[in-house]
Amino acid sequence: MTDFTFSFCETDEDFAQFGLFFLAHRRDLHPSYATIYAVTALYSYIADGRILQAKLADGSIAGAVAYFHGTPEQDYEDRQTVLLDLAIADRSLRGSRLFLSGLAELAEHLAAHHPEVEEVHIVTLAENTYLRRLYGKFAQAGPEIEGVLGREVRYLVKISELRGFLSKF
Repeated sequence: MTDFTFSFCETDEDFAQFGLFFLAHRRDLHPSYATIYAVTALYSYIADGRILQAKLADGSIAGAVAYFHGTPEQDYEDRQTVLLDLAIADRSLRGSRLFLSGLAELAEHLAAHHPEVEEVHIVTLAENTYLRRLYGKFAQAGPEIEGVLGREVRYLVKISELRGFLSKF
């Protein structure tokens, strides 16, 4: 089993390492994910969001999630909601426990440091049936919106329900 170390991006070095990882893996999110969209998203994650990265023993990034407190529809004023906008992993680690471990780490961090958070929204492309099935195991499909790469589905789950689901693993 692969061990991961989780940490939030805090330093310029953290952001640079995540940025390189994100740009290198952007087409894993969608084949037409252009560099300009990735750079715009990266800026938004650094300026207005938070990035939790998973690292391997050698210090390389295995995966990361980026999220915002609040939603764009509410100008990020709805601090009781976290919008998980990005979840990305190195292809060699998909199917491992990386996603569940990272989501559990994030849920525990939110519960400990942001007790105002009541609900997590997770975004995926409507055409991504794999992620829709995965997210549907612990969250309810919510509204669809038009995104940069096409229709997106937002999955919604109460933080308490998410932590309960993740505690089984």
